[in-house]
Amino acid sequence: MNAKSIGTTTRRLRGRKALIADGDAGLGREITLAYARAGADVAIGYRGDDPEEAEITAAIARAEGGIVALLPGDLTDTGVCADVVQRAVAQLGGLDTLVALDGPIRLNLTRALRRLSLGGIRIRSLAALPR
Repeated sequence: MNAKSIGTTTRRLRGRKALIADGDAGLGREITLAYARAGADVAIGYRGDDPEEAEITAAIARAEGGIVALLPGDLTDTGVCADVVQRAVAQLGGLDTLVALDGPIRLNLTRALRRLSLGGIRIRSLAALPR
């Protein structure tokens, strides 16, 4: 099963809200698009040095019909992670899933969630495609 086929016939993630760290290009883009195709609203966290890639990913994800938020920031910085998480919550109207493939970024985002007292958010790593 490839990322394109996941969620295309059923919108099993409709109503879900996911923050995808480094979701603008490469594998992160594929994960972002898989979530969008499955019906989730997505926030794309990205470093900010290549906004064109993020805009392309956002345009494709928006074509799936959900909300897409672009959130530039250096996710290797814990303070920036907290800001990105807060912006994701504000722009999506909540957050229930966080996907981070990079270990240090996942750790920073986990710390940010604790600092912001946001429990109940599912943190996913390499097995991040929606099931």
